[in-house]
Amino acid sequence: MRDLKKIHERAIKIIELAEKEKWSEEELLTTIDLLHLQNQNNLFLTVNDEKKYE
Repeated sequence: MRDLKKIHERAIKIIELAEKEKWSEEELLTTIDLLHLQNQNNLFLTVNDEKKYE
């Protein structure tokens, strides 16, 4: 759950920066896509207290 919280906090910071710097919608979506790809291999599902990697 900590990993998911870190990803969420990073996403919020990116959105705040995008608003401050007046990024275009395309720039913001590209950045979010890259963040998703970066974290895709780090996300996991916990089943019966056992980590199951997606």
